[in-house]
Amino acid sequence: MKHLSKKCHSFDTDKYIHWIGAVGILIFIITQAMEFMGISEVCVYCRTIRSCIGLIGLIMVLPICPFFSRLFAVVIAYMGAHVAAAGIFMNIQRATYVTEFTVLATFALFILAAQVMIIISFKGNKE
Repeated sequence: MKHLSKKCHSFDTDKYIHWIGAVGILIFIITQAMEFMGISEVCVYCRTIRSCIGLIGLIMVLPICPFFSRLFAVVIAYMGAHVAAAGIFMNIQRATYVTEFTVLATFALFILAAQVMIIISFKGNKE
């Protein structure tokens, strides 16, 4: 009988970190443009969270200095995660049900966590 556990295929973040960072910057640009065009509501919490996503994306695109870039990214992500969690709590407390703001803040929280995990696991050029 074969052993049931198989090796999980890992995603090579070193290969795609710049593209993933560009997606974070693109999320920032598109959502800022939507706010400036009046498509979405002006929200200080949302603006802070998407600025954190954009800044971490910028760190991912630029050449990474191992210690300071990671430190800066973790601090920014911590601030963004705190604001997202506060926004989720305030929306649930105010509305007593899940709103679209709660869902978007939850997605942003997951995006921030994923960005930090990718930056921390980045090994750099292996050349």
